[in-house]
Parts: sequence; structure tokens; C-alpha cells
Amino acid sequence: MGLILFAAPGIEQFHLHEQLGRRLMQAEHRLILLSADPKNHVFYQAQGLPSRLLKAQRHCSHPRIPLEEFAVLDCKLAGLPHPSLKQLRQARTKLERLVDPILRFFEVELPDLVLIHQNRGGVHRLMHFIAREFGSQVLHIGKGLIPGTMQWNEEGIDGDSSACRRSAREYRAQRGDEAFLASALAAVLGEAQAPPLARRRVHSPDLWDRVLLAGRYLLRGSLGSAREALIGWREALATYRHPADSLVDLPEPPFFLLMLQDPNCPRLQLDTVEPPSHDVFIAKASAALDELETDARLLVLPPECGLKSSTRQLITQLEDRVELLHPTHANLAIAMSSAVITINHPMGLVALLADTALVHLGRSPYEVRGVSERGLVDDLAAAIRRSLEHETPSLRTRVLTRMLAFDHVWCDPEFPDTNGMRGLLQEIEKRLNQIQIKPRKLVTYRAGPVWPLASTAPPGSE
Repeated sequence: MGLILFAAPGIEQFHLHEQLGRRLMQAEHRLILLSADPKNHVFYQAQGLPSRLLKAQRHCSHPRIPLEEFAVLDCKLAGLPHPSLKQLRQARTKLERLVDPILRFFEVELPDLVLIHQNRGGVHRLMHFIAREFGSQVLHIGKGLIPGTMQWNEEGIDGDSSACRRSAREYRAQRGDEAFLASALAAVLGEAQAPPLARRRVHSPDLWDRVLLAGRYLLRGSLGSAREALIGWREALATYRHPADSLVDLPEPPFFLLMLQDPNCPRLQLDTVEPPSHDVFIAKASAALDELETDARLLVLPPECGLKSSTRQLITQLEDRVELLHPTHANLAIAMSSAVITINHPMGLVALLADTALVHLGRSPYEVRGVSERGLVDDLAAAIRRSLEHETPSLRTRVLTRMLAFDHVWCDPEFPDTNGMRGLLQEIEKRLNQIQIKPRKLVTYRAGPVWPLASTAPPGSE
């Protein structure tokens, strides 16, 4: 059977990796988890999974590999949108030291498929590049644009996805499925979740291994890395869903919704250029509503990291126009608002699903002319006006059907279920069959939310 490589998997995604990995091995595939971080390697070894460590070596010249491009990604993710020459050189050197070990691994093992989950850093793009050079297939998966789903794409997720390069013309042949989209919207608004798979016990890595690793980091003067070496394995422990607040207190429509994002979100760091701060974005959105001469209020959805005190003071000063929204009411507010304004928040797709006008400032897979409106922070009023005036329901239906039925798998990355795992396994089997790995009977997977909210037949089944 095929050889599947999990490229530099993170600890926080252990539950999904463990469930998928064991299913692949039960299907007689070979599995290797290739880690660039010793902490992650020690953790996955303790869980009984076939993990290998990339040991950094002296850097060598590889002119064909765009290491500077990958180093820029690492700098941006480290909060350095305009790195100095020294910072860029340091990031490049770290990647250069990994090139030879990765090349040697591919020369010996030559994986049939490389799976990259969620991460978009330089190491993962380096593995993507080398895998393509060796003719291996690559599949990127990550958190989906609506709750309970995951993106999958050959090029990457979010702004790296090939969906970002599609035009409206490429959706002409796609058949829209309104029943499927109605069931998806019902699942989002009702927060319907499939019964999750039982979690396996997380084993703590050997204390001596963690202490030795922490000691190495301390000798290098990296206190944060030493701490992660000791307690980082706890990221794999189970998280729990918090029940939503049943009391919904939304203003009377019409109102507009501004969705803020964590400044450290990779979507902002990699898919935008000079994104506005929270204070500037709120002030500009409020001024845009004044320019539109509307009495509608502006609801502000805070990011998961919360808001700074200065931002809360600004909202208090603008309380005649601006109001803070409780996160548990986000889905309902999106469906009821006149328009949603964001940089590239993933929940923008929920706005399209609820037939709500969407204005965004950054690159995202839902950026299709005629479906969403790309605007500028200094000209939000015009963008909002255009989004409210131009309606293309047929195109929107085709785009959403393509994205939710074929560009997403209905599997929650934190709480995977049986159907979702079948979808991931089916996609991997299809790709292996394309390169003439011994064909297997594919498992059954149904696109869409959990029954009974699912439509009668998945899109493309006719």
C-alpha cells in the first residue's frame, strides 16, 4: 500500500492525527510522522506512533529552493512583517539546516502522499516544495470556514488555497444545491454537531527525555522553549465545548456586524498587507455608517484573544453607534445583519450562506467577484454600498455548493466524527489510486451536516 507522511504535525492536533493515523495503518498503509521540533517528536513517540526527527545539520547552498520566500513566512508569523536583514538571515539559516535531512528522507522513503495540517510556516512550505520536486502528492487540511468542517486543498489553506485564484467564470459548470445549503445553514445556526469519536488516553512523555530537552534549550538561552519542552505535551489534552448562552440580546434590525480577528492570526499575518488595528477598524466602520446616513447600529464581534482596554474605551465612547457582541451570538447576528465587515474572518462564509452582504479587506477563499465585495479600509462606505446593491443569488449558490461540498470535508478538527474521518480517508485513498497504488474499495462518506439536518442527497451524487 501507500506511504503517508504527516509533515511536522503539531501537538495540539494530536487527537485528529491519532484517529486518522490509526485508520490509515488499519488500511495497511505505512505511516510516518516527520517532526522538525524535538518536543513534538518525543511526544508522538510516547503515544506509540511512528515518529522520526529531522536533525538539523550544517546549512548548504540549494539555489533551486526559494528559502528566502519561506523565511519571510516565518518572520511574518513571528510578528515581523518587515524583518531586518539580520532577522531574515536567521530565519533562512534555520531552514537551510533542515534542507539536507529532508532531501535525504525523501530520497530513501519517497512518500506517496504528504499531509500538512493547519500549519503555514516556512518548514511546511519547504516540505511542500520538496515533496512536489520528488513527485509526491500533497494534501493540506485545516480548520474550515464554517464550524464543524475542515478545508482541504493541494496548494494550501486560507490564502494559500487554489480557491483564492478562481474567478466567477470557473463556477459556471457547478450545479447549485439549495437544499444542501439550507441544511448547512440550519446546522450552523443550530450549532448541530455529530457525535465525536472517543479520545484515546494521552501519555505523558518520559520525564527524563523532557528534562534533557529542556536543558539543551536552557544552554542556548531559550527559556520559553525549555518551558514548552517540559509542559508542551499538555496541548494534546481534551478541550470541552462550552454551551452557548441561551439569552440572546441583539438590537432591532437593521444593524451591521464588524468581525475582528486576533492580531496573531496567520490569516492576518500572511494574507493581508498592513491590516488596520482594532481601534482604527472600529473607527473607520463607524464613520462609514455615518457616511451612509443610516441609523443602524454597528455590532463588534471581539476576537478569541479579547480586546485591549483602549479598544473597549473606544467602544464606550461610540456607544450611541457601536455595541459589543457576545461571541456566542455570532452566528445569529451574522444571519440577521444587513452586512458583515471583516478583514478575512473565516466566518465570512457564514454570511454568504445566510445571504448577508459581505465586505472584506484581505485575501480569502470566499473572494469571488459578485459574491463578496473586496474593499479598502479608507473607503468602507462605498464597498458596503456596492455589496448591498449587487446581488447574484445564482452565482452565490454555485460558489457555496462547490466550497462546502468539495473544498471542505465535514469533520470537526477538534472533535472528529466517524463520517468526517471516512471523508479524510476516502480522499487519501482516491489520491493514492490516481498514482496506481493498488486500488481499494473506498469507504462511504456523505458531504453535509449531521443527520437529520442533511439534505436528502449529497451534491454531485446524481
